[in-house]
Amino acid sequence: MLLKNLYPFILGGEEKYNENKKEVRDPYKDEIFAEICYAEEEEMEKAITLSQKAFSQMKELPTYERINILKNISKRLKEDKKLIEELTFMMVKESGKPISYVR
Repeated sequence: MLLKNLYPFILGGEEKYNENKKEVRDPYKDEIFAEICYAEEEEMEKAITLSQKAFSQMKELPTYERINILKNISKRLKEDKKLIEELTFMMVKESGKPISYVR
């Protein structure tokens, strides 16, 4: 499975690309298999503000609603086999562990 070459960071639900990039290497082969974009200080401040707002909203939800949100996320992940395979492959490459450890 091939990963895409460049991964954005997510800010406020939107994918963000910029010039701040870091290589992601396979620790055993020392090969670059992806690059990630990372946020600058202004974007980090915005992320902190957004997370504080989300936390305030989430803590007001009743437990059963939070459970339903998590169940929905779990269901969507189980249905998206391609995403699961990509995440599994990425974890294997990043950690250098056998795939049996990740699954």
